[in-house]
Amino acid sequence: MLHSLSKWHQESFLGKNSEGSDSKVAMTSTSVLGKLFTRRLTPWKITALYAIAGGLWIIFSDKLLGVLVTNSAILTQLQTIKGWLYVFITAWMLYLLINRGVAALQPSQAGLRLSKVPSVRVAQNYREVFWLRDLETNQTLYVSPSYEEIWGKSCESVGTQLRFWTDAIHPDDCDRAIAFFERQHTGEGNFHQEYRIVRPDSTVRWIRDRAFPIYNKAGQVYYLAGVAEDITRRKELEAALRRLNEELNAKIPDQTATSRQTQQLELEEESDQFFTLSLDMLCVAGFDGYFKQLNPAWENHLGFTREELMAIPYIEFVHPDDRHATAVSAQHMITGADVIFFENRYRCQDGSYKWLSWNATPITNQQLVYAVVQDITERRQAEAALRESNQRIFNILESITDGFFALDSHWRFTYLNPQAEPLLQRTRAELLGKNIWDVFPETVGSIFYEKYHQAVSEQVSVEFEGFYAPLNQWREIHAYPSKDGLSVYFTDISDRKQTEAELLKALDKERELNALKSQIVSVVSHEYRTPLTTILSSAELLEHYSHTWTNEKKHQHLRRIQSSVHHLTKLVSDVLILDKAEAGTLEFNPTLLDVIALCREVVEELQMVTPELIAFQFVRQEEYAQVYLDEKLLQQMLTNLLSNAIKYSPPGSPVNFALICEQNEVIFRIQDNGIGIPPEDRERLFESFHRASNVGVIPGTGLGLAIVKKCVDLHDGQIAVESEVGLGTTFTVTLPRSSV
Repeated sequence: MLHSLSKWHQESFLGKNSEGSDSKVAMTSTSVLGKLFTRRLTPWKITALYAIAGGLWIIFSDKLLGVLVTNSAILTQLQTIKGWLYVFITAWMLYLLINRGVAALQPSQAGLRLSKVPSVRVAQNYREVFWLRDLETNQTLYVSPSYEEIWGKSCESVGTQLRFWTDAIHPDDCDRAIAFFERQHTGEGNFHQEYRIVRPDSTVRWIRDRAFPIYNKAGQVYYLAGVAEDITRRKELEAALRRLNEELNAKIPDQTATSRQTQQLELEEESDQFFTLSLDMLCVAGFDGYFKQLNPAWENHLGFTREELMAIPYIEFVHPDDRHATAVSAQHMITGADVIFFENRYRCQDGSYKWLSWNATPITNQQLVYAVVQDITERRQAEAALRESNQRIFNILESITDGFFALDSHWRFTYLNPQAEPLLQRTRAELLGKNIWDVFPETVGSIFYEKYHQAVSEQVSVEFEGFYAPLNQWREIHAYPSKDGLSVYFTDISDRKQTEAELLKALDKERELNALKSQIVSVVSHEYRTPLTTILSSAELLEHYSHTWTNEKKHQHLRRIQSSVHHLTKLVSDVLILDKAEAGTLEFNPTLLDVIALCREVVEELQMVTPELIAFQFVRQEEYAQVYLDEKLLQQMLTNLLSNAIKYSPPGSPVNFALICEQNEVIFRIQDNGIGIPPEDRERLFESFHRASNVGVIPGTGLGLAIVKKCVDLHDGQIAVESEVGLGTTFTVTLPRSSV
């Protein structure tokens, strides 16, 4: 009976590798031939050599026996023994070849021990296909690079819908596999399934697929993670071993009773040795729920003696959460299923649990189950660590205050966190699976486009700030590339940028004020010197020589003193008004006033200190002479315009001053016949301290017109200039009658 265990032991080969201790050959008799399997003398070369040697043996052995043995009865018996010896050696050689070939194909168990690295890099290092699916949008977010090797398709060909996966399933397995995917979509626990796929080159591969749910903060299944592995080689080995067993069983009835008994004993002895020395857990269980036979590996892995394990139903050792699924699998075996694969947790003697992987085949006519069992605790821990890492990353991204999105190698959105939706003003459903440059075409050629492509092409992280005009947002960007795409953290810094702009503006204003103060000090110190000198000299002359002068000469010096004082007063007034205007503290207080009387008062004050003629003319309706304007600012404005007209005109040249009062506005027009203003100076005419290039030695501060412009702006009025060099200048100021 035990020799038939060999056809269920293929799983033990599939789980071992050449790096760990489990790679030692279980049977002592294979160690010698195992040494022949070097890189140069491969298993397939040995098979060819064996076929040639076997053919020569069949051809020449009969001739050799015919020469050495003359007794025909003995010769017949020797030829029968020779034939069965060749069959047995062939089966043994096939076993060794399969053992060697499968061991070379298996991944290292040590590769399943995860270190604390990002989950996606772990998935990329798996030979299995790691996949991630969003159940909310029913879109596949990620498949690992192994997909290309197993499915024979590029990762870029993976679509967002479920059909990209199911279209490749073998027609005979399609309905069963789709039902499995539908159970996955509901998120009702962990599932595994085996099915076949048809690759683009028409070859068929067996796939084992496992799915695990990822929960959000509300405890709902949000994502589904899974691992799909290629088990084609295992399935081929199972089929080969079944065929070999059938061939051996078919040969046995044809043997003589003696040779059959001898062969049976040899096979049972070999199987017993195989059963005892196997590092995997081998067992025979009955349909009644009890173990019938266990190899020593069970004691090594679980700590129980074989007698303790066989004393009570095996279901009692199964973790309570796994008993229902285990009972369902056992029922499938009782009903005649071919090969059953399942995983569960088994209790150890110290009370802990280990994950076991079962590969079992029932023999219904014997009411027995033969199984190969492997300890997959480390692999399960690695899978749990991968799921926990994914869940942690998911929770972090869902809760951070920054926006985050991920792009694949084709610039398609694969993930967005909740904070990204309001910042991008798009929902996840609108963006997932879409190309970023198609959704936001205005970013093509922008700094976002350039920096993202730089990060991907150079594989370097980039940090920058950019203004997105359609949303009127400033964004701070941190982009991190990988070979699968780009991860982007971003935040809205519009408020910060506005604050920075206001600070820069305030600093510029402060610098301008400081420069203005410096210019004011320089101009005032220069402009004060001349009138003060005039006042001092006239006062000294009056003090010492007035008793000898006529009254006319005394009045002349007194007028000089008055004119200088008026000039100083105006200069101080200009400086104070300009300082307040630049600082934004110049007051605007409109009151009801008689504009005609104000204009006459300004003209009379100027004529007291200047001999020039000012021709004042009032035009239009007198009933509109009552206006709401700021008296002080208006007086300052008119004084500056009239003073400039007198100063830049030839001595004795008249200045025309017209006042036009209309229903809705008041117009002041001041015309002179002076030097005029060159065209190149007109753009800067109202800048502080700017003077025209043709003023020559005519004194001035360059503040008068700047103050006029400030006064006009506060009244919400307008000022226009007409001028020709050498002919004169006309200033026209228009103010609303009510500037309240």
